[in-house]
Amino acid sequence: MWQQMLALDPLVDNTDRTLEEVYKKVVPLSEEIRISTGYFYVSGFDLVAEDLEQLADPATLGHAPMRILMGRKTDQQTADEIAEGVSLREQFRTELQTDIEELNRPQLERLARLRDFIAQGLIEVRIRVPEQGYFHAKGSCFRGPPESEEDRGGEVDRRPAVTVVGSSNFSESGQRRNIELNMTSQDRREAEAFESWYDNQWANAEEFSEDIVTVIENSSKFQEWQEQREREKEDGGTDDQADELGTYMEPF
Repeated sequence: MWQQMLALDPLVDNTDRTLEEVYKKVVPLSEEIRISTGYFYVSGFDLVAEDLEQLADPATLGHAPMRILMGRKTDQQTADEIAEGVSLREQFRTELQTDIEELNRPQLERLARLRDFIAQGLIEVRIRVPEQGYFHAKGSCFRGPPESEEDRGGEVDRRPAVTVVGSSNFSESGQRRNIELNMTSQDRREAEAFESWYDNQWANAEEFSEDIVTVIENSSKFQEWQEQREREKEDGGTDDQADELGTYMEPF
C-alpha cells in the first residue's frame, strides 16, 4: 500500500535518474493514472505494461483507470499530408500502423495486452486537436488507493498522489535516453491542479481507443505473430522462441 511519501528525486533528466525508474516506483502502486503526451508511442506502454495490476475497477471510478491524452507528431511530412487533406484520425492510424510493423516479438506480446486492457475498459486513449497550434503537453498524475472510500469520493481527493510535468513524451526514449527536464511532486494540491487541467482537455478530446484496437488487429505483423504463436502451441513450443521479428527505433 502507498501510505507514505515515496523517495523520488524532485528533478529527473535521465542522467543520474531516469523517468523510467520513477515510473517503476509509482505505477505498481497506482489505481488511477492520467498521461499527457505529444504522441502515443507503443514503447511508452511497453515499459509499464507489467506494472498495472493495481488499476481500479472502471466501475468504481466511472471511467478507465488509465487514460492517455495525446497530440500528434509535428514533423514536416505530417504537416504536408494534413495540408493535402489527409484527416488527422487517418494520419494517426497510419503512424501507429508503422510503429507496430517495427516491433519485435516481446513488444508484440505486450501490444496484445494493450488491446486487451482497452477492451476491458482499463485504458482509454483520446486525441486532443486544438483549433490553433498543437497539443504538446507532457505530464502525468498517479493516484494510489484510498485508505477509505471517503478519501476518494469526498470534496477533496485524499488519495496519495505523484505528479510529473516536463519535457518527456510517453516513450522509451523520453523515459530512458533523452536528456529531458521533468519535475516531480507529491503535493495533493498540485495533483488537483494537474487533474483539473487534464480533465478539461480530456473533455474536449476525440476518442481513439477503438481505432487503436482496429489498427492492432489488422496489422500484418500482429497477425503474423498470432499465427506463429498458435503454431508453437500446437507443436508444444514456447513463447520464448524467435523474439527477433523486428527491431524498434522510435522518434523523440
